[in-house]
Amino acid sequence: MKKTTIETRHFGSTEIYEEEIINFPNGILAFEQYNNFVILSEGENSLFQWLQSLEDPGLAFLIVDPFYIKPDYVPDVLANEIENLFGSTRLDHLTLRCIITIPPNNPDKMTVNMQGPLIISTEKKLGGQFISNNDSHHVRTPVLELVEAGEIA
Repeated sequence: MKKTTIETRHFGSTEIYEEEIINFPNGILAFEQYNNFVILSEGENSLFQWLQSLEDPGLAFLIVDPFYIKPDYVPDVLANEIENLFGSTRLDHLTLRCIITIPPNNPDKMTVNMQGPLIISTEKKLGGQFISNNDSHHVRTPVLELVEAGEIA
């Protein structure tokens, strides 16, 4: 496996395996010009991860497994959209992640984007951001409200 060094805002210079690079052919909503990312973690058991752009060291999205936030989360994404990107509607090789937003100096107002999940094929090293058609999924779901409602352990 070939390694390469990348620059990041949160981790400085760090080595990754080239096989870890995930291509987002359509980018991320509002960041369509960035296509290559890698997932970085603070530690092996970290709840949060970073989706780090390889094109811009300053661009990284804080992400989380949505099942930690809402165990019954099922995004309503059109099967043909999944098939168009991944070439199949098989779900067993797909990973879901959601983007977390933390307002500056106000971490108690942290939100998670349940309406625009990231779906990643670990097998094909492809990813995309999709829109969930479920009306109960919001772009800015307050994480603290989910904790207070007992939805997060």
